[in-house]
Amino acid sequence: VRPLSHALRRALAGAGPPCGPKHAGASAVIRYYDAPSPASDRRGRRRLAMAKKGKPLKILVCAASGKLGRAIVADALDKDHSVAAIVRTGGGNSKPDLRVGRSDELADVHVGDAADQAFVSKTLASGPFDVVCVAVGAEAADVVTSVISAVAAAEPSPVLMMTGGAPALVARDGKTSAVDWAYKGADWARELANLHLGVTWNALRASTIPRWSMVCPSAMVEGKTHGFHRTRPEEIDKSTADASLRYEAVAAAFVNVAAELVAGKETYNKKRVAFTTGNEMSCYQYCCMTLVSL
Repeated sequence: VRPLSHALRRALAGAGPPCGPKHAGASAVIRYYDAPSPASDRRGRRRLAMAKKGKPLKILVCAASGKLGRAIVADALDKDHSVAAIVRTGGGNSKPDLRVGRSDELADVHVGDAADQAFVSKTLASGPFDVVCVAVGAEAADVVTSVISAVAAAEPSPVLMMTGGAPALVARDGKTSAVDWAYKGADWARELANLHLGVTWNALRASTIPRWSMVCPSAMVEGKTHGFHRTRPEEIDKSTADASLRYEAVAAAFVNVAAELVAGKETYNKKRVAFTTGNEMSCYQYCCMTLVSL
């Protein structure tokens, strides 16, 4: 099958009008990319089955009651991992129901503040955990520094997955900032890059944690969109610089990269995770997307 252009893929998908973050100076078209649903795509079901073949992991998700946090919990449970979650409730003693996605299981919920290093350390001691995922970025600097310090002090030290942003990536030469190469020096992109690099990235690099990675999506959205994505280390894909990714697609990257790091693979170790588009579809996917557009 010949690779299809981005415009044709959007037309076949019947994608709605562009939407996304309303940053000042962000005039580029917002595009949509996400992984095909395992429930409706043959390749997706095969990938999910392969993911389940690996060793089940014990995963702690911080800020699990947010949209990305819930998506990570759901993806991990769907892949038969054991999940615990740190949530901060608005009041009362009731624990939120984190039965999300296609799973019938509940995450083990710990109610407390992830910005409290002592609380995070106590939660880690209830493990041990193979992976810790933090579902908030550098805008929650107190959570970032608290979790990094707690994970660094934990024995054994789990794999740490942090949240970044696409402007924090680099161009293909490995040196030029994504802000200058993909975002044409936009002020909002530079502010985001400085935030994620100055807080999360620098703290990770200065830590003694042996295995970590920072997932760097662009805007994240809810709803059913159609498209394809892959991940690669460090380098931004210019065509996805202003893309909108589903929370579920970003969550899948968190869990899949974490599993690779636990398995000892070095592709993403101490690196940023970038999203890129797949460039071709199978005949089966072509037909499914054509039917969707009818």
